[in-house]
Amino acid sequence: TTTNGGRTLSDANTPQAYRINEVAQILRVGRNQAYEAAKRGEIPSIRIGKRLIVPGWFVRQLEKAP
Repeated sequence: TTTNGGRTLSDANTPQAYRINEVAQILRVGRNQAYEAAKRGEIPSIRIGKRLIVPGWFVRQLEKAP
């Protein structure tokens, strides 16, 4: 299993989903830019109520990118 700072990626402490504003901070873009990217399909997401949720696998994939 791949590790990240001594933890496995399947560790219970690793979020399974992120709010779009958290992803915006990780990407260092504005919240509106992140919402627009999700709307265009560039960021995978689902809407739950008023919240736009991004799967954890996408964020982990971003962290691995060069």
